[in-house]
Amino acid sequence: MYAFRKYCAAEYHFKRVLRFVREEEEKVKALRRSVKDVSKMGRPEVRFKMGSSGTCDHYVYELSAFLAAIKSSLDFVASAASVHIRGVATDTISTFINMVDGGQTGPILDECRKHLEWLKSARDYRDLVVHRRIMTISGGHEVRSVGGQTSAVRRPLVIPEKPPSYVPDTRAARMMEEEVSGLMSLYGETTVTHDDGKKEVIEFSHEFRAAPEYVLIEDFMQRNLQSFEKFFVDIIRTLSGLKFGYAEVR
Repeated sequence: MYAFRKYCAAEYHFKRVLRFVREEEEKVKALRRSVKDVSKMGRPEVRFKMGSSGTCDHYVYELSAFLAAIKSSLDFVASAASVHIRGVATDTISTFINMVDGGQTGPILDECRKHLEWLKSARDYRDLVVHRRIMTISGGHEVRSVGGQTSAVRRPLVIPEKPPSYVPDTRAARMMEEEVSGLMSLYGETTVTHDDGKKEVIEFSHEFRAAPEYVLIEDFMQRNLQSFEKFFVDIIRTLSGLKFGYAEVR
């Protein structure tokens, strides 16, 4: 029950992030409608690009709380499961991770081994963000005008897909965060050349995507929720198979 309540807390923080994303998308939609009027007054030969970006601390707060809730839920699962292993008393998932790394096996540990990569990632990401590093997440929008057409797109918020390296030197950490945005800007346009030699842009597109090794923050949170659900179900199924008796460890 405690593990499930912590899972619900993580889900709550995920839903808040989804709400933030929806609100920002609505703002960009409104901006997109307004820049269409600018397009009508613009000159086809004029091109411009402008945008805004800034830190989004409210996303950082929700991410930190989300990771803390996931880790706490895992610890509750480990505490409950340890009751069914003789000689093991723990209140942290790290105990099971260390036992699996040490080569020990058994019904419960075998389930942990199946999810080991994710368990380590969830633990390490939480420890880094909660204890060692304040992450910087930036968002904003960009407006482009090409060939008399104007459009606006949102800069999605991305974070490293795996726990980022811990850099104790804060000056180096700040420099890294400024240089690496985690976004790729994709742009394309279609032009035609008229008989008089003039070129006309008939269509253009631009968007932002997560760079390699980065992921949208909402996708990151959703994947972790799904991974926890699978782990939780597997552990409960294993304990049920044992009829909540003792599990052997070899």
